[in-house]
Amino acid sequence: MTSKRALWGRFVTYLVSASKTGRLQTCPTTPGLPAGGCFCCLMLLALALTSRRADAETTSFARIPLGGGEQGAEGLTLVRLPAVDASALPIAGSGTQLRFLKAGNERRIVALEGKRSGPITEEMALLLQYRLTTKQESLPQLAVVAMERDGGVWYRTAEVSPPTGRVVDLRLPLGRAFTRAVFATDADESVQWDQVDRVWVALLIDTPTEAVLDLTRAIFTDEPFRPTSPAVVEGDWQPAHDPAVKDAIAVENAGPENQPCLVYSFTMPGGRHMYAIPRASVTVEELAGYSALRFAYRAELPDGINGLLVMLLEEGGAQYCAEPSPPGSAEWSTVTIPFDRFQRGGWSKDDNDRLDLNEVRHVAIGLHGTAKPSEASGKILIGKVEFVP
Repeated sequence: MTSKRALWGRFVTYLVSASKTGRLQTCPTTPGLPAGGCFCCLMLLALALTSRRADAETTSFARIPLGGGEQGAEGLTLVRLPAVDASALPIAGSGTQLRFLKAGNERRIVALEGKRSGPITEEMALLLQYRLTTKQESLPQLAVVAMERDGGVWYRTAEVSPPTGRVVDLRLPLGRAFTRAVFATDADESVQWDQVDRVWVALLIDTPTEAVLDLTRAIFTDEPFRPTSPAVVEGDWQPAHDPAVKDAIAVENAGPENQPCLVYSFTMPGGRHMYAIPRASVTVEELAGYSALRFAYRAELPDGINGLLVMLLEEGGAQYCAEPSPPGSAEWSTVTIPFDRFQRGGWSKDDNDRLDLNEVRHVAIGLHGTAKPSEASGKILIGKVEFVP
């Protein structure tokens, strides 16, 4: 029996032939028969379109629920911990409600627990949907705690942003930002997700608090992150330079429309290779979901320095440089550099020889090269730096 894929191929070939001759000639399914809008041609088109729609609909991603129900938030159990009066109640058809009252000022934790129901890897993320309702101004922190069978305990936190009482969708990647608990009894250096069998969705409470947490989604997924807005690089800038370079770094209201910007001034000897490269920490998670680095700048560069050195630095030390380099500019300019324009620096080593975006820990914007004057100076102003979808 002819497959739908083969039928689609025949139909495309048929249309190409018709486009060249300007008329429909023979039936694509039964050579020799005239086309003429025959029933078999119409059926072929229907089958081909159905096949393509079915192929699109079969694209799916893993969904591993933490609890019961379609959104994985039903039937979660209360973890009974001291100094907090708490109860867990079902939210009919949608999740679990956690009610709690804490009277003292010491830090306490209240949690709902679920058990892993399928394979989880560090490439996945935990999707949560919740609503926290409280009258207190001081809000607790949300936490996810992963417990391994061999005694490993790992956690990560997320701020609960005011105002309370609204539904919040939160995505927490599993490959980064988990901290080993001090009371863990294993020797692992990172979470071993294949050993995790229990997960808490918890709140860390530091002040007297009465609140209600409605948890309506708790799903592990490998669906790729698709950001809808830029992510700003907010880390402090730190200079890195050759010992012979003299520099100064400051934040001033000298950017476009008097916005704050980094001001990096430098003086270096000419006639030999020098480098001066401020860098900032990158805390953006799932960077692979973005497409480019964008920043505003002004750059007064010495004669002999042809452009800025823009780099993404991986955790293991590999350095990837934008090619070609953005040129100097006496006026404010904004440049967008797609990730595929970053090439490994010739001085850098990387075992897999490719930019691993989720391993990027710093962005650096500066200069290197051989200036022509015997003593060369310049200035680089850097405005907003962000990663764009």
